[in-house]
Amino acid sequence: DKIVVSLPIIQKGLESITNEAEKETAVRSMLYHEVSHAILTPIKIFDYIRGEEGRYVFNVFEDERIETVLNDYYMDVNFKQQLFNIMGEIPKVDVNDPRSVFYSVVRYRYGKKEWTDKVAELIREYSQINRNSNSEWEKPRGQRVDSYYYGIIDLWRQIKDDITDKFT
Repeated sequence: DKIVVSLPIIQKGLESITNEAEKETAVRSMLYHEVSHAILTPIKIFDYIRGEEGRYVFNVFEDERIETVLNDYYMDVNFKQQLFNIMGEIPKVDVNDPRSVFYSVVRYRYGKKEWTDKVAELIREYSQINRNSNSEWEKPRGQRVDSYYYGIIDLWRQIKDDITDKFT
């Protein structure tokens, strides 16, 4: 297995930072984000993902889950600040673009309360799955990789089907 770290993303993440200590935290946050995928993203999940849309939806959600679960595990990382460094403040949401709305709901918790609550619930419920988790019942937690993926897809479909220009 390999971990891919994008130099253009690192450069973009460092553009607005002038303080050297903050640059170190930013680079550490970006690197640990990718390492966290190797630790927590279940390999078996890829048995369920279908198409480019499925990959996008899963990756957005999994980025949020790994950062939420491991944020307090690593020393001197700030995943949320790094998200702002790369993406800017809460991006303007295009209510005609389900991906834009989904991204804002998952990564910034900006959107209908029922959606943001569902994000928190899924992260909490599936916080213990990891690289070696599969679709068998995990004992003692009772978590399944397929249930995690379909929970994400259900949220995606709910958002996609219910977007209005007043989604907050």
